[in-house]
Amino acid sequence: MKRGTIACTIIVTGFFLINPLAAQTADSEKKAAGTDVFAIGFNPGRYLSLFSVKNQAKEISNSDYVDEASDDDYDTFSGLDGNQGLIDSSLEFALLSYYSKPVVAIRPVEASTDLPANNRTSEIRLAAATYKELQEIKFLTPNDRNRIGRYEGMLKFIKDTAVSKGFQPITDSEINSAIAALVSAEVDAQFNRVSFFLNTQYNAVLTRDAKTGQFILSYEGYFNSTKSTKTLSASSLDALSLEMRNGKDKVDFDQNCINEVRAQAALIPAFKLARLDKSLLDSIQHNISGVITRFYSNPNAATYNEMKDVYIAYHKDAYNSNLVMNVWVTYGGILEALNEALAQKINSEPQVLGSNNLPYADSDIRRLRALRP
Repeated sequence: MKRGTIACTIIVTGFFLINPLAAQTADSEKKAAGTDVFAIGFNPGRYLSLFSVKNQAKEISNSDYVDEASDDDYDTFSGLDGNQGLIDSSLEFALLSYYSKPVVAIRPVEASTDLPANNRTSEIRLAAATYKELQEIKFLTPNDRNRIGRYEGMLKFIKDTAVSKGFQPITDSEINSAIAALVSAEVDAQFNRVSFFLNTQYNAVLTRDAKTGQFILSYEGYFNSTKSTKTLSASSLDALSLEMRNGKDKVDFDQNCINEVRAQAALIPAFKLARLDKSLLDSIQHNISGVITRFYSNPNAATYNEMKDVYIAYHKDAYNSNLVMNVWVTYGGILEALNEALAQKINSEPQVLGSNNLPYADSDIRRLRALRP
């Protein structure tokens, strides 16, 4: 198959005036996300990990899954972003893996959970992921009309394709709900994980499922002179310790490793806060989800400044309370996971509040400072 040529079958003759995220309150957005079929947020980067492909341009473009696509399918999606002749972004990969029949046929079973084949919900999720990136581009690089046009063209392609399959048209409120769900899921994910260097050998991430209590330990290192990542999961922290001690990968750990993992578990922000004040944890996550969702609903100076000022408000008190520090770092991680350039922009801003009218953030910070871990 030919690869690397600049081609795209989506022709944009003008700029589509699409505004699927009409202004709504964060409460209504979150309620919608929690009560419909889009409650599980779709993140192209996390979806990519189901294929054991790293979220790096070279890794994506060289993957075996990409090689299976027809030239027509490849050309349809390789022109969206990044290198115009390559499938080299997680969103391009997600689109290809759903619309290309040869790739669908070899997808991991887990991928069908996030993007079931020939499914209207899948197409809503892809529309929402595309629109999310379009909103970021419009805010960060508003003069890049070619790039904006490509994303608007792709969004139209997704919506038109859904109709051509006999599905009901994808509505504004459905895209809205899917993006709100994505934000909420990222907030939950970042509050329930901690990264650390385990036993001076492994880059480790410990994740907790807030709903089931399950713990997942992923650790990257060299095994038989080959760099790879291993994963352990267990129904509880005690069960994870037992698996580390007696499981099939027990040679990777000693007692110090087990102790370190248990110590790191106590530092997972949601795990720590839930034991101290569950209502405060809920308030913080709700408010952070809300301010970010408001930005994606209408990315302008006002919504950006509110999102930035919440970051600065936590930063100002971070060195007065370890709990505030934890939330500030987690909030930064959420922003980076959603869009690295946007996170860098906020982090590089003068750390001076543009507004003192953030009662929800001020209340959460006061309550955090009053807690005694």
